[in-house]
Amino acid sequence: MTGLWLFLCMSLSALGGPWVHDPGQGYTRVGYRHYASQEGFTEGRGTGLQYSAHSANIYTEWGLPGGLQLIGDLPFIMATQRAADGFGYHHQWTGDLRLQVDWAALDNAKGTLGIEVRAPTYKRPSQYTKGMNFPD
Repeated sequence: MTGLWLFLCMSLSALGGPWVHDPGQGYTRVGYRHYASQEGFTEGRGTGLQYSAHSANIYTEWGLPGGLQLIGDLPFIMATQRAADGFGYHHQWTGDLRLQVDWAALDNAKGTLGIEVRAPTYKRPSQYTKGMNFPD
């Protein structure tokens, strides 16, 4: 058991820290999360609404010449709130688009400098419905 613990600790420290990918090399991740609650709360008070949210995102890092790399992240979210009487809200939108440029001044740098920009890519439309079968 001690050997497994040491292995995990050593592995985590070996993977940590920022780095810049070589030009033309990169990493892409597609993710999905789901969250549900029997009752939502706003400012500590129960809303009486059930809440369910699905979110997916695409995240990528791509190495550029000159010690630079481009990072991008775009989430998509689908959330539902519903009351016992069938009244509810259903939202679908993209979240904030995030673009970032990192720069490593030296090849073996232990850190990077970065500039990040976030842009809202969503509108606030909602469907207020009664008696609708909501997706879960």
